[in-house]
Amino acid sequence: MGDSSSEVYQRAVGPTLLNHVLMGILLLPLGYTTWLAAAAQNRNAAWARRVLMVNGIVLLTLPICLAIFMRRPEYYTAPLFLTGVILVTLISLLTIIAAWMIKRGAARGDSGAIS
Repeated sequence: MGDSSSEVYQRAVGPTLLNHVLMGILLLPLGYTTWLAAAAQNRNAAWARRVLMVNGIVLLTLPICLAIFMRRPEYYTAPLFLTGVILVTLISLLTIIAAWMIKRGAARGDSGAIS
């Protein structure tokens, strides 16, 4: 039984670490601060634009975190894993683009209101 439980542990350690580290430490606070900064009343505040940009940059580290925590080679060929990595990368790039557009609009003096 020692060999089989060790094998199970080796298979489960990557996804477990990924879940605990990314969800508990990174995504919950990151999501909350992004939600606060993107609220309509905060959108044109300088601090909110900085928070959104930093959060976008932090999101770019997620694919690196995936590579660090998912140590088994079979994860890297799984279609759902690869789709997740691609989606995380695209979402982080879109977050940075959105924060940059908000910053650019604030610099031009746009109020953010739809005409």
